[in-house]
Amino acid sequence: MSSNAVVITINNLSKEIKKIKGIKDNKKNKYLSDLDKLSTQYKDLELPEYFRTQYNQLNSKGTELLRDIRGGKSVDNVANDIPIYIRYLKASLMDFKGKTNNLKWYLFSFYITGALFFALTPQFYGYVLPLIFIVPIFLGVRGCKKRSMNGFLMSMSIVPVAIMTAATWIRYGIQAMGDFKTYVQAIVDSGIAQGLAEKLVYVGFVGGIILLIVACCQLYFGFKNKDLFI
Repeated sequence: MSSNAVVITINNLSKEIKKIKGIKDNKKNKYLSDLDKLSTQYKDLELPEYFRTQYNQLNSKGTELLRDIRGGKSVDNVANDIPIYIRYLKASLMDFKGKTNNLKWYLFSFYITGALFFALTPQFYGYVLPLIFIVPIFLGVRGCKKRSMNGFLMSMSIVPVAIMTAATWIRYGIQAMGDFKTYVQAIVDSGIAQGLAEKLVYVGFVGGIILLIVACCQLYFGFKNKDLFI
């Protein structure tokens, strides 16, 4: 199945956007640049027949946006609709190219990052910080499953604090290795048994390394597959 109809719609959108007055030049140039790249990517794309419904919906949204622009819809509304349709074009392109399964790798790294963040953060930062992130993580899980851009941004918000927690544990582990007995004794003095205290030093250090790795993986998979989200 050819994708010529969408290419024509994209090219017509570019022509109409150039005529719009009231959109800042930097935004307009960004829209035109994105549409130009998408036109090239869609141009030689051959789609399996089972994508026909999704393809028709994609083209229908584009023609509807064209009608709104040509019909004199307010510039503010059009300026909001254009980037949404561009995201829709990008997400559909990922589907058409068979890259939808990449989402599972992002979700997997997100789940592991979240679990280790909750397990390792309280020891240094108390329970308030992980409690603050319960809602963003919950909304991130729901939104990512629906491929929502807001859900994606919510899920990505955990990465900086996860890296912060990981760095704290790694630094603590390195310091503890230099004066192992003192650090273990400090944990014992807090009411934890000697054997468990010794294990905690190693477990926290290894956990910090793992958290750093999976948080970086989430960051990588997130930026690599951000076009999956609308």
